Amino acid sequence: MTEIAIDLDMPLQVVQRVIQTWNLIGEVCRERKGKGQPYILSDQNTKFLIAIISWNPDIYLDEIQLELYTQHGVDVSIVTIHRSLKRLGYSSKKVCLPIFFFACIDDLYKF
Repeated sequence: MTEIAIDLDMPLQVVQRVIQTWNLIGEVCRERKGKGQPYILSDQNTKFLIAIISWNPDIYLDEIQLELYTQHGVDVSIVTIHRSLKRLGYSSKKVCLPIFFFACIDDLYKF
Protein backbone atom coordinates (compact mmCIF):
# COMPACT_ATOMS: atom_id res chain seq x y z
CA MET A 1 0.00 0.00 0.00
CA THR A 2 2.89 2.34 0.65
CA GLU A 3 4.05 2.00 -2.95
CA ILE A 4 0.56 2.86 -4.21
CA ALA A 5 0.46 5.95 -2.00
CA ILE A 6 3.87 7.07 -3.25
CA ASP A 7 3.03 6.37 -6.91
CA LEU A 8 -0.26 8.27 -6.68
CA ASP A 9 1.20 10.98 -4.46
CA MET A 10 -1.58 10.43 -1.92
CA PRO A 11 -1.55 10.03 1.83
CA LEU A 12 -1.32 6.42 2.98
CA GLN A 13 -4.57 6.76 4.97
CA VAL A 14 -6.49 7.64 1.79
CA VAL A 15 -5.20 4.54 0.00
CA GLN A 16 -6.00 2.38 3.04
CA ARG A 17 -9.54 3.78 3.23
CA VAL A 18 -10.16 3.17 -0.51
CA ILE A 19 -8.92 -0.41 -0.27
CA GLN A 20 -11.04 -1.00 2.84
CA THR A 21 -14.12 0.38 1.08
CA TRP A 22 -13.39 -1.77 -1.98
CA ASN A 23 -13.16 -4.89 0.18
CA LEU A 24 -16.43 -4.06 1.96
CA ILE A 25 -18.72 -3.01 -0.89
CA GLY A 26 -16.81 -3.59 -4.13
CA GLU A 27 -16.69 0.15 -4.92
CA VAL A 28 -13.98 2.72 -4.33
CA CYS A 29 -16.42 5.35 -3.03
CA ARG A 30 -19.29 5.10 -0.62
CA GLU A 31 -22.56 6.75 -1.48
CA ARG A 32 -22.77 10.15 0.13
CA LYS A 33 -24.93 10.27 3.23
CA GLY A 34 -26.01 13.86 2.85
CA LYS A 35 -26.32 15.56 -0.47
CA GLY A 36 -26.50 19.10 0.82
CA GLN A 37 -29.52 20.98 1.96
CA PRO A 38 -32.86 20.05 0.44
CA TYR A 39 -34.33 22.52 -2.01
CA ILE A 40 -36.59 25.16 -0.49
CA LEU A 41 -39.03 25.09 -3.40
CA SER A 42 -41.11 21.93 -3.73
CA ASP A 43 -41.66 20.12 -7.03
CA GLN A 44 -45.02 21.84 -7.33
CA ASN A 45 -43.39 25.26 -6.81
CA THR A 46 -40.72 24.40 -9.37
CA LYS A 47 -43.37 23.43 -11.92
CA PHE A 48 -45.07 26.76 -11.19
CA LEU A 49 -41.77 28.55 -11.89
CA ILE A 50 -41.46 26.80 -15.24
CA ALA A 51 -45.08 27.61 -16.10
CA ILE A 52 -44.84 31.28 -15.19
CA ILE A 53 -41.58 31.69 -17.16
CA SER A 54 -43.15 29.95 -20.16
CA TRP A 55 -46.25 32.13 -19.91
CA ASN A 56 -44.32 35.38 -19.42
CA PRO A 57 -40.61 35.14 -20.35
CA ASP A 58 -40.02 38.82 -19.52
CA ILE A 59 -41.16 38.54 -15.90
CA TYR A 60 -38.83 39.90 -13.23
CA LEU A 61 -37.66 37.90 -10.23
CA ASP A 62 -39.51 40.13 -7.77
CA GLU A 63 -42.71 39.56 -9.75
CA ILE A 64 -42.13 35.79 -9.59
CA GLN A 65 -41.55 36.15 -5.85
CA LEU A 66 -44.87 37.95 -5.46
CA GLU A 67 -46.72 35.34 -7.57
CA LEU A 68 -45.23 32.49 -5.53
CA TYR A 69 -46.40 34.17 -2.36
CA THR A 70 -49.90 35.06 -3.55
CA GLN A 71 -50.63 31.81 -5.39
CA HIS A 72 -48.83 29.27 -3.21
CA GLY A 73 -48.14 31.05 0.09
CA VAL A 74 -44.40 30.43 -0.36
CA ASP A 75 -42.19 33.27 0.88
CA VAL A 76 -38.71 32.84 -0.62
CA SER A 77 -35.92 35.25 -1.44
CA ILE A 78 -35.13 36.49 -4.92
CA VAL A 79 -31.78 34.68 -4.64
CA THR A 80 -33.61 31.37 -4.09
CA ILE A 81 -35.71 31.97 -7.19
CA HIS A 82 -32.62 32.91 -9.21
CA ARG A 83 -30.72 29.79 -8.11
CA SER A 84 -33.72 27.56 -8.80
CA LEU A 85 -34.09 28.96 -12.30
CA LYS A 86 -30.37 28.57 -12.91
CA ARG A 87 -30.53 24.96 -11.71
CA LEU A 88 -33.42 24.40 -14.13
CA GLY A 89 -31.30 25.70 -17.01
CA TYR A 90 -32.77 29.18 -17.38
CA SER A 91 -30.32 31.98 -17.96
CA SER A 92 -30.50 35.59 -16.89
CA LYS A 93 -32.06 38.07 -19.21
CA LYS A 94 -30.38 41.31 -20.07
CA VAL A 95 -32.31 44.51 -19.60
CA CYS A 96 -31.68 46.92 -22.45
CA LEU A 97 -32.29 50.63 -22.36
CA PRO A 98 -34.43 52.05 -25.13
CA ILE A 99 -32.60 53.64 -28.05
CA PHE A 100 -34.14 57.04 -27.34
CA PHE A 101 -32.39 57.01 -23.96
CA PHE A 102 -29.00 57.04 -25.67
CA ALA A 103 -30.16 59.82 -28.02
CA CYS A 104 -31.07 61.92 -24.98
CA ILE A 105 -27.67 61.26 -23.41
CA ASP A 106 -25.95 62.39 -26.64
CA ASP A 107 -28.00 65.59 -26.60
CA LEU A 108 -26.87 66.30 -23.05
CA TYR A 109 -23.22 66.04 -23.98
CA LYS A 110 -23.61 68.45 -26.89
CA PHE A 111 -23.96 71.40 -24.50
